[in-house]
Amino acid sequence: MSSAETRNATSNGQQLAAFGALLLMAITSTQGWRRRLKRRWQQLHRGIYVAAALAVIHLLWLRKDNTLDSAIYLSVLALLIVERTVFFWQQRQRREVGS
Repeated sequence: MSSAETRNATSNGQQLAAFGALLLMAITSTQGWRRRLKRRWQQLHRGIYVAAALAVIHLLWLRKDNTLDSAIYLSVLALLIVERTVFFWQQRQRREVGS
């Protein structure tokens, strides 16, 4: 198997994983699923960060020239992850102070 074939197979598997994660989140986005899954719903929907990372990696693998738009998508993803990390950390600090 050549390097290009290996990369293509890896890219296809990664693409399928991202699609599966997004599909699962789309199916479980209704109020009925939120009630059934309770706290697990939020944990499941945090998987959007994994799916977004897989999508950006797929874009980087797909492009040979790694143009500016790839860097923009990667920067936006990094910014969102940093923002959410800070938000969760602040919530945790508030809960510890309130306890």
